[in-house]
Amino acid sequence: MSSAAPLTMPRWEWRTFAPLDGELRRFQHRSLQVASVDAHEMSILCLSSMHDVLIARESILLKWRKQVGPGGLERWDAVLSATFPCSTGTVVQLFETWGLPQPNLARAHYTQSEFLLEILPQSPELRVVEFDRRTKRFLLDGANCEVTELTAGTVKVESFSIEHEDPVLTLQVLHRLGLQTRPNTCYPLGLKTALNLSTQH
Repeated sequence: MSSAAPLTMPRWEWRTFAPLDGELRRFQHRSLQVASVDAHEMSILCLSSMHDVLIARESILLKWRKQVGPGGLERWDAVLSATFPCSTGTVVQLFETWGLPQPNLARAHYTQSEFLLEILPQSPELRVVEFDRRTKRFLLDGANCEVTELTAGTVKVESFSIEHEDPVLTLQVLHRLGLQTRPNTCYPLGLKTALNLSTQH
């Protein structure tokens, strides 16, 4: 996957999975609100991989961590985007990226249901997590910030992220908010931790 071209301009990201304190909420309310999104989505978590795979609106998106930079910031690239029915080539690319044996492929194309019921169960490393996501986006000093509430069954978790193409700006906002002592926890790891899924990476 190292030769794959990014689908969008990669950004330097920082994320925490923890309840937001009052000061951060005050920053949120005083900042320019950009958008509010409610969605029902699925993440495919691989216990031995940190890649981020999301299924939403009959599409599948693969992001991979390209680089860890200053202050622990992470640079993620979206390197695959496909709609269902997806080709066997897409399935092969996903399993190669996860570092898993290629599954048995009985079809030329797979609907979302066929992908979930026929392909994913072939690997014990994979977990499908279905969740509702409520996201509020705002701008702070030019950086994109998100407050996200995730509900997966009986598990509810809150996440806050900062991202920008410039890592210096991302770190400036991080320090302004006083969050630099918290660990940077990416989406896949945050979900695995919240759901108590054992990992091998």
